[in-house]
Amino acid sequence: MAETYVDYVLTAQGRALMARVIAGESLTFTRVAIGSGFDYNTANFPSRVSLVNEELSLTDLTMSIESATVVKITAVFSSSDLEESFYYREVGLYVEDPDDSTNEILYAYGNCNDNAEYITPNVDEYTVQKQINFMTTVGNSANVHIILSSNAFTNIPFSESDWVYDSNSEVYKLELGSISESIKVFTVTNEGKFESPFATITRDSLNGTTLECLCPFDGCVISI
Repeated sequence: MAETYVDYVLTAQGRALMARVIAGESLTFTRVAIGSGFDYNTANFPSRVSLVNEELSLTDLTMSIESATVVKITAVFSSSDLEESFYYREVGLYVEDPDDSTNEILYAYGNCNDNAEYITPNVDEYTVQKQINFMTTVGNSANVHIILSSNAFTNIPFSESDWVYDSNSEVYKLELGSISESIKVFTVTNEGKFESPFATITRDSLNGTTLECLCPFDGCVISI
């Protein structure tokens, strides 16, 4: 969704942080904020330090590495998360202040102004779900992390030795048992936790869930 916003840009503070990442420092994405405020002065976007009128804060992020200098940050929200209707107009991506972990910095900002979408809580079981993707330049993707909300995720760790080779299908399998929630698979490295494209998630009629991949790896299943 973020890619459709008018002049979705890195802020000045974001560019300054990117230079530090290139120099070897770490960068931690903390949340995506969406709001209803107007800002027609697109030239002012880089100088923004907050949204005009924040409506919702999304802390359940996933990240995939697109290249050595680009990552994709994804956040999802549903109209069922809302208490009141609002115009989905502006969006911001926040990072942890590397000089003070108790503060945050607006890394990127976008605003579609008059093209905003009006979103309302569930009416007659009708739900709107949005997936917001930030394709974001970071300078050095190996030094980038995300914060996972501990009260929103259940982490199920597994190691390379847990995978079992299936000679019939010629793939490695990891049986997770009955899981009714949707899940994502992450690989865990010294640089952080990254969404993995290597494992296929399959389910049977009783919600018996199995991961399949060509090569076993250490990682973590995230139950959402």
